[in-house]
Amino acid sequence: MPRGVTRLALAYGVGLGLALSVAALPPIGWAVFLAVLGVAGALAGWLGRTLIWFLVAAGCAGAVAGLVTVHTALAKRLPVTLEGVDAAVTGVIVDLPQAHALRTRFRVEVEHLALAGQAVSGPRQILLSWYGERPALRAGERWQLPVRLKTPRGFANPSGFDYERWLTGNGIDATGYVRPAGAKRLPVSVMDAPVQRLRQAIAVRLDRHLDSGDAAGVVRGLAIGIGTAVSPDTWRVLRDTGTAHLLAISGLHVSLSGLLVFALTRRLWPRWPALARRWPAPRAAALAATLAVFGYAALAGFAVPARRTALMFSVAALGAASGRGTSPARLLVLAGFVVLLLDPLALLASGFWLSFGAVAILLWLAVGRPRGKGPPDEDHTAPPSGRLLRMRLRAQRAAGAAVRLQVAVALALTPL
Repeated sequence: MPRGVTRLALAYGVGLGLALSVAALPPIGWAVFLAVLGVAGALAGWLGRTLIWFLVAAGCAGAVAGLVTVHTALAKRLPVTLEGVDAAVTGVIVDLPQAHALRTRFRVEVEHLALAGQAVSGPRQILLSWYGERPALRAGERWQLPVRLKTPRGFANPSGFDYERWLTGNGIDATGYVRPAGAKRLPVSVMDAPVQRLRQAIAVRLDRHLDSGDAAGVVRGLAIGIGTAVSPDTWRVLRDTGTAHLLAISGLHVSLSGLLVFALTRRLWPRWPALARRWPAPRAAALAATLAVFGYAALAGFAVPARRTALMFSVAALGAASGRGTSPARLLVLAGFVVLLLDPLALLASGFWLSFGAVAILLWLAVGRPRGKGPPDEDHTAPPSGRLLRMRLRAQRAAGAAVRLQVAVALALTPL
């Protein structure tokens, strides 16, 4: 990847960051002005063969993407006139419902919203709670529900959890609850949330063969990314030991699945010479790993962290397999650019900075610093005691390197 492309990707990120960090949202006319300025900068760069104008154009493109994304998200929010009034929603459950003792929470993709029998425009997805006596809900079902909705909002406490930002980042335009009477289950189509229906089928199968203890909840969390069945005491132990992130499907699980598939494909592909001659093993392994990470991210419900990691991994794997000798740092920049291009609001998520920050630190420690001489090659003619000593030294050095990497990443990411 040429250096100019890396600089353009960074300029896009800078423009996006400036647009998302303003204290007050500018009117949409600013997006039009910046788009015109970006086109003029691109033309000036093309005519003058000057990189600086292309950087200006990329920065303007990032700012336009940020402004348009925020304005679109705010335009799809629940209108103030529909807040706190009875409305009728028809839609499909697009995530696994979370059943608790007092309520069931579920996400609905809105197909039709009506107020007093009149169709109105409104949110795309809503997060509902159903209290009291309620049926067992399943992902992929279509329902007609009497609801009361409200605009997403949260507390503005410094350093606290920004609930409103979380809702916006996950595409939820309204929250609310189901009214006691009048709910009706409607016929469904095979195309209604097929991935979520698969996750629901896996969850039902797991519940059928596992008991209701914490072990079953851990299996559900690792298999399909649902940790609601784990008891609060177990969550407290996981948080105290710093291992809570291992239960929810995150970038770690997605990356490990991709690396496993890459290694297996890379190892087994040469066993079929006809295929290996037509398609080199590294490229086949990169393609198989990309399919694996997206498949596993789908099982996790395409949550924002899993989706971000799948994009990052696929860009890095396919870029490394292209054979163009691109450095890992440039692949990381390109992966970040693709993530922000498809999801501009990811720049506001701490997980974005944690994911890319950790990888950047690991790359700097592993690639960017001068490395000393490694352990001497194992001498198979040496006596057994000498070989065992060398193996022990190798293991000690590997363990020490792993500990140093972990400590460095923990210290560097502490401000986040």
